[in-house]
This record gives sequence, structure tokens and C-alpha cells, in this order.
Amino acid sequence: MDEIFNAAYKGFSENPSSNVWDKISSGLDKVEASSYKRRLRRWKQVAIFSLLLLAGFVLYETILKNHDIYVYPRPNSIGGDLAEHPKVKMTQAPLIEISSTAIRNAIKEKKDMRHFVPATVWEYLTEMHFYRK
Repeated sequence: MDEIFNAAYKGFSENPSSNVWDKISSGLDKVEASSYKRRLRRWKQVAIFSLLLLAGFVLYETILKNHDIYVYPRPNSIGGDLAEHPKVKMTQAPLIEISSTAIRNAIKEKKDMRHFVPATVWEYLTEMHFYRK
């Protein structure tokens, strides 16, 4: 098959118009500009993430300084590093054994679990018919 094509096109040449080279050149410029824009976008994302991280640290200290934080108990957890902080109050509430798996299973069993998830999440789960099969 290669021999047939080689024989048919041997000595063939076509001279493209200058318009073709202009289009190729402008296309290359677009590729370069697109690459630059992607890199710039990535650096912007890194900068925003860094600022948010810094703001989170500052807010974390501000919140602890100015507010009491009430922590609901979780099974097998003692509260972590902040459990002894004077502004952190560990509540003495009963433990409820609930997990995402338990919620999914209950939805499969057609139980109403709307009070265990945020309203928008429940609306989305219902609209998309997740876990209903």
C-alpha cells in the first residue's frame, strides 16, 4: 500500500499561498498566548490560595480570641489539640451514631433523612434521585 502512494506522489509538490503561512503564524501566536494565560491563571490560583490560607490562620486566632466554640462529641474522639483551650467548650450531649453510609442506606430504604443533611443537599439528593435504587 505504501508503495502505491509513494509511486503516485513521487515528485509531487504544491506551493501554498502566503495566506496559509500567515494563518499558521497567527495560530502559533494563539497557542503561545493560551499557554501564557494558563500559566498566569495557575499563579493567580496559587496566590489566592495562599491569601486564603493566611486569612484562615488570622481568622482562626481571632475567632478563638473573641468567641466561645462549642464542640459536639464524636465517637472515638477526645477533641484534639484545642480541647483544653479556654474558649473551646466540649458539650455533654448524647452521641448519635450517624454516618454518610447510614444516611445513604436509609435513603435507599426510603426513609426521610432531610434532618440529617443541609436543606440544599437534601434538595439535590432528591432532585437527582441519588441512592433511591
